[in-house]
Amino acid sequence: MTIRGRMEQSLPTFALVPDPFFASGTGSTGAPASRSILYNLGEDKGVRVGYVAFLDEIGLDDLRQVGGKAANLGHLAAAGYRVPPGFSVKADAFDHFLDSTGLRSSLERALASLDFDDEVDPVSVPRVPVDVDLEWKGVAPPFNFKDADPAALAEMIVSAGTHLSDLRMVSRVSSEHYEQTGTVTGSMTIDGEKHDISGSGHRDHSWGVRDWSAPRAWTWLTCQFGDEMAFNLSRVAIESVDVFNGFLCYGGTNHPVRRAELETDFEEDGLTQKAVRFRFEDVDGRAIEVAGDVLTVIPLDLRARGHNTIVNEGLARYRWEGREGYGIAEYLHQM
Repeated sequence: MTIRGRMEQSLPTFALVPDPFFASGTGSTGAPASRSILYNLGEDKGVRVGYVAFLDEIGLDDLRQVGGKAANLGHLAAAGYRVPPGFSVKADAFDHFLDSTGLRSSLERALASLDFDDEVDPVSVPRVPVDVDLEWKGVAPPFNFKDADPAALAEMIVSAGTHLSDLRMVSRVSSEHYEQTGTVTGSMTIDGEKHDISGSGHRDHSWGVRDWSAPRAWTWLTCQFGDEMAFNLSRVAIESVDVFNGFLCYGGTNHPVRRAELETDFEEDGLTQKAVRFRFEDVDGRAIEVAGDVLTVIPLDLRARGHNTIVNEGLARYRWEGREGYGIAEYLHQM
């Protein structure tokens, strides 16, 4: 969930465009209407169209220009998988921006002036060959957050005293989001030594803009208890909106949340989570109670446009009816 910039390689920008932008029909060039709009915009503004690549024009060979996400989605689209339409602004565009504005030389001078006490020579760091061969299998189909139970959401919206005009602000977190419980099997070979891997896991993915400054509070919890039970519970609070989403996964099926109660113990700073307890009831009436201890926390400091947001990523050990499992306890705070 973090974008890490490195000066030795320009970072491309990737965007998935909402379906209404990709209207049916074609533009004057015979390209889809959306591409005609984008190309015309580029011509009007003096922008080189060569700085933009659509997903169906992208492959794994374009990794350095468009980034890993766009390259992999282009590869999936070429293989026939359903991928939302989108485009990437190439790394060349960023290079052009740095050169045309004179920022490159300013950044290089600023970096050259930095003094690191513990400077490490990359050449001196030992490197070993690594081979990864892993297979992911979903225990249940991906759960789209839009599949939440309407009655449960309505109950939470009313009980929180939500202003209906604030609901549209939830899209500032992401326009589409899915979660999936699964298993991972295979091996990793590190410097010739093979390590077999077999276990459970969780994956998620968002489309659209993620504005970390939008929520006033955010909690994301997930864990798997072998093949018997897994959970995903998220809380998003934006303006007057304060709702839970997520599911219990058992019997190969996702069961959306009906209601949840969450308690969290923090360290003395009031920000770092150390223990969680919650009760989760799904739409089919099954309820579970889970307690967890946070083992370690990595703070992510996100600053943009005058906002200072902290996302504390925690590794947690959860307990449910005598069973133990490991997962994530993620908390967001606006500073």
